[in-house]
Amino acid sequence: MLLTLQVLVDNSCQKLFSSPHTEILHGKASEGFKLEAYDKKDDQEKFTQEEIKSDKVFKRLEQLNIYTTTYNHPPLFTVEDSKKLRGDLPGTHCKNLFLRAKKNEMWLIVCREDLKIDLKGLGQKLGGSRLSFGSPERLLNFLGVMPGSVSPFALINDKENVVKVVLDKDMMEGSLLNFHPLTNEKTTAIKPDDLAKYISSCGHNFEILDLN
Repeated sequence: MLLTLQVLVDNSCQKLFSSPHTEILHGKASEGFKLEAYDKKDDQEKFTQEEIKSDKVFKRLEQLNIYTTTYNHPPLFTVEDSKKLRGDLPGTHCKNLFLRAKKNEMWLIVCREDLKIDLKGLGQKLGGSRLSFGSPERLLNFLGVMPGSVSPFALINDKENVVKVVLDKDMMEGSLLNFHPLTNEKTTAIKPDDLAKYISSCGHNFEILDLN
């Protein structure tokens, strides 16, 4: 069985916590973090709920024979949160823009976290569409996640394949890409080719565009 590596990182405590679908990476935590044990009941229950959210993603990755590494951390709601709290995690850190064009035309734009996106210019690249940010209600309806947790992994929840996907060309030339697996309390590192394989397995086509 293919297993996913998982590292638990946070600001306190000393040991690792395992889950049924992961191996533990024995070694040094990222700079600025210490390994945390979820010893309190409330923390344990919360951790279990987050595991359930991510479990469908990890099962799909396993079915596809895709190897990933997952890090647990405090909730990250914005790029700024991520920069402050994630430590020195390897790979390219990414942001995901859930956008709306026509009434039910939804887009997921996946790019490097520091890339500035001009929605008007991007709309021209996408056929002249006028783009705006999708509401939290639409995000939940189409991708099954809340703001702060959106990523290409959430395409597994888009059963009707409504959301159109654009991937940043420069991002896809990196060695590892970091995304939340349906929860903003985890970050999963995946190779670009494997990300493309995962997206295709969800029934979605995608465009790779130069977003500079």
